[in-house]
Amino acid sequence: MKHNGRGSTRFVLKTVAVVIGLYLCTSYFSMSGRLADAQAEYEELRATHAVEQQKTAELEDLVADGMTDRYIIQVARERGYILPGERIFIDIYGQN
Repeated sequence: MKHNGRGSTRFVLKTVAVVIGLYLCTSYFSMSGRLADAQAEYEELRATHAVEQQKTAELEDLVADGMTDRYIIQVARERGYILPGERIFIDIYGQN
């Protein structure tokens, strides 16, 4: 029985083409998933960047206008600090 060399060559080429096709499909779906994740992360970073730019603009305005003692005292009080010599009175009876 004589084997045809062309037939086995075609089989090998078809097999290689199928393997390459499967590899490309798998790679495509894997990359598209990663792309979606990267786009979501990018949008989140853009939103965070916009918030930080707003904060920076507000702080630059404060510096440009000159931070007043009144502003510094206000921020300190919001964070629970008091001025030297001040006393804190706490209502222990819970009445307003």
